[in-house]
Amino acid sequence: MPLQPMRLALEEYLAFILVFTVVQPFERLFMGADRLRPAGDRPPLLLVHGYECNRGFWWRLRARLEGAGWIVATVNLEPVFAGIDAYADVIARRVLEELARP
Repeated sequence: MPLQPMRLALEEYLAFILVFTVVQPFERLFMGADRLRPAGDRPPLLLVHGYECNRGFWWRLRARLEGAGWIVATVNLEPVFAGIDAYADVIARRVLEELARP
């Protein structure tokens, strides 16, 4: 039996456990505010998570993008069980906030 597929499955399982037991519930403790700073000609990136998640889902990707020189904004889609129409307003507000930033 090949070990690589088993190792990959185990890593995926452990990442799932980490994200949904530590990262998601406690994102406000370690994510902090978006560190929006000028990045030359690059436009800001707005990371929008999927259903029943929060901005903590982006903890690793946000750090890597910022390290590469991007301006990264995130958003929490709340309330959690609202319909997609309610989330459109939240996303629109966040986009307008970033466009208004000098």
